[in-house]
Amino acid sequence: VLDRFSLTLNAGETVVLLGDADSGKDVVLCLLAGLSGRGEEFSGTIRFRDGEAKQASRKPRPPFPVAYLPAAASRPLNPRVNAVSQLVRVIARKLECPRGAALAEFRGALARLSGAPSFELLDCAPERLDEVSLSWALLAAACAATPELLLCDHPFLDLSPSAARALTDALLAEQKRLNFAIIYAARGPQSVMRLGARTLVLRQGRIVEENDAAHLIGGQTHAYTQALFKALPQPVPDKPMRSSRGEPRLQVQGLGLNTPLKKTVKAKDALSFELRRGASLALVGEDGSGRRALMRAVLGLERKPGRILFDAVDLNLLSEAMTARLRRRVAFITSADEALDLRMTLWDTVDEPLR
Repeated sequence: VLDRFSLTLNAGETVVLLGDADSGKDVVLCLLAGLSGRGEEFSGTIRFRDGEAKQASRKPRPPFPVAYLPAAASRPLNPRVNAVSQLVRVIARKLECPRGAALAEFRGALARLSGAPSFELLDCAPERLDEVSLSWALLAAACAATPELLLCDHPFLDLSPSAARALTDALLAEQKRLNFAIIYAARGPQSVMRLGARTLVLRQGRIVEENDAAHLIGGQTHAYTQALFKALPQPVPDKPMRSSRGEPRLQVQGLGLNTPLKKTVKAKDALSFELRRGASLALVGEDGSGRRALMRAVLGLERKPGRILFDAVDLNLLSEAMTARLRRRVAFITSADEALDLRMTLWDTVDEPLR
């Protein structure tokens, strides 16, 4: 739902639509992309270039090329059909050209993106690509369509900060080259800081605040905008670290995450730390850094060389049955979809480890 929404966008300009899932930014993208549903009703007018104002109720399509850049996390491609083939088909339809020419455009766009993976790496089914590689492929396809308006639907959602930064820099470089306008939908203010663009803060279909990025980052006037920016990670003040006096709950000694089970772990690869009762430990790293492998080892789901002691009990010395019993004392929270069995209800998923 939108309520008295107004926006003027010039060639080469970027506007960020910032807000929660029900803020109305998705309606704006769908309307401009011609994807609005039949039951949706609109009032007001839309003007493209120097043309006449058209009634929004007629859902007019822009008289110039428009490209859509979705989030890789939404998995917009058929997981089992070659990713390049699917993207080339879209480019060919946009440019009204043969697929051979569309493939050349995709290759050229990919080569221009600094930091993008090779064409050979992307030439496979999407289910074999990680979200960062798929994001590069989607960005290359969007730029290959040579749009005048690019609709970005949370494109770099859930990516690591360095990957999102690299993709954003590549996006802005292509915008400078092609001079297309960008409407960028975002849920968090991180995108405002990366893009440094004019931002419209939407809440329940209304614009509650509008300003350029510098002023918005420096201070927000509306309570809703303040709440969004307060959710950003805050720098930790320089305070002396207090060591927990509790007994060791978890001890990891000489663990090798990339070493076969019966091999000796090299000193430079050995991982050791201790976690005491009542204490917290943060693991920070990019995708592939070993955080998830460490979690699986601590849960006893994967055997790794080294020692993992939970309340002074070495997990590697326990049987599978004893490890399963000990695992009931460990709570595990993840956002990974594959952690859920599609054949089980949510209740059964929660209830099973408690039996």
